[in-house]
Amino acid sequence: CEATHEIRTRASNFDLCDRDSHYFEITPTRLRLHFMGKDKPMADLPDGYGELDANYLEVTYPSLHMLQDKDGKLKQYDAEYTVFHRFKRRDKMVVVSVLIDASGNNNGRFQDLLDGWSHVSNCTTPATIAAAEAAAAAAAAEGNNGRNNGRNNNRRDLHDGNLFLDEEIEPLLEEEDRQNVEHGRRLACRLNIYHKTLMPSTYFYAYTGTLPEPPCDPNTDWRVIQKPMLISRAQLSQLKTLLNDGVCRNDPYAQDLGLVRARPPQPFEDRPFWQCVRNDFQLDCERENGWCDCDAVLCPADFD
Repeated sequence: CEATHEIRTRASNFDLCDRDSHYFEITPTRLRLHFMGKDKPMADLPDGYGELDANYLEVTYPSLHMLQDKDGKLKQYDAEYTVFHRFKRRDKMVVVSVLIDASGNNNGRFQDLLDGWSHVSNCTTPATIAAAEAAAAAAAAEGNNGRNNGRNNNRRDLHDGNLFLDEEIEPLLEEEDRQNVEHGRRLACRLNIYHKTLMPSTYFYAYTGTLPEPPCDPNTDWRVIQKPMLISRAQLSQLKTLLNDGVCRNDPYAQDLGLVRARPPQPFEDRPFWQCVRNDFQLDCERENGWCDCDAVLCPADFD
């Protein structure tokens, strides 16, 4: 293992209800979420990368990677969750990837992402990617004018309709109740893409490979988390429906691909790789010998 500490993350102020901070898209091969603005999610990646903003994340199925199961057999998982970070100083991408196992219960944070993709109305093909990026840059350039106009339209009702009160009712609330409602809004809209329900381990396999779609940039450092994320079968079904029967269902490229949309796992050949396991470095919680919010971050009990 060449790392000396865990992948440290900061969710920042990333807000799913603020359309100026991100946009969802669906391509014929993947579900993608782009991050914009100054409050992008961030990770402090070991091995000299330092703090890097997340540029975008993707979900593909089936998984891009295979790992050995308990019996030592290679297993391809149901899907894969991948976060891409641009390391400008070395002109490369640093990718943190999590395999997805659909044998668990409903994953609330993953469902927030699925809900976002369910509102996408257009298929993004290679010909439209440049136009989408230009439109996103123009929207971000509008600044506060675009943010303030139609502010309520940028909020979607997450899980609880009572979080977003009618304008005639809210002024009648006591100040304490009004603050509680606003706190609920912030919690409902906040998403930590590195939360331990999405990245259930900080130990990983590492290698240098390529991006998983053309132009397949070979200068890409991969960190594949050792423990898979758990979602439900219903969530996997929704994921497949978004890709197979969603906005890209009539795209010629998607039809050529059929039901398998991800690039097949590539032969590893003689490519060097290394692995970080529990004995290689302590969790930050153990280093600090203090209180940690074990509902959000990884703690020793997660590895018992």
